[in-house]
Amino acid sequence: MDILLIDDETRPMSGVVELLRENNYVVEQISSATRALQMLQKNPTLCKLIVLDMMMPAEGEFDPEECEGGVRTGIVLLEKLRKIPEAQNIPVLAFTAYSKLQEALRGKVGKFLLKPARYDKIEAAIKELLEERNHQSNGDSHGTASIQT
Repeated sequence: MDILLIDDETRPMSGVVELLRENNYVVEQISSATRALQMLQKNPTLCKLIVLDMMMPAEGEFDPEECEGGVRTGIVLLEKLRKIPEAQNIPVLAFTAYSKLQEALRGKVGKFLLKPARYDKIEAAIKELLEERNHQSNGDSHGTASIQT
């Protein structure tokens, strides 16, 4: 799989999923942070890129207090994923409607987009992150993290 899209709001993101599929990306959409964590714990090389909503319900393995009622669920998921050795280098495109999370995510994700984001921005960010990943896999480490609004 190319892209694992993790967002509790499946309906608004279904259009993005379809457009990505039309552009030959293999995409799986998951609506639960717990389910995504379980999948990646079981198979850490499951995907080449993670598209992650930062604000999701805190359920299952996610403590509502630690996740600040869902505001930090994506950040907590990211921290848990970074503890899985084989998943540490999977690039992450972070999405949120909460612009104050930008600073908390600096240096933790490859790119950051505010919702709602236009498809062309999403696709450009995905292409850039996958290209950086390919360069790093080939020993070329010129990739840089950025935040886009």
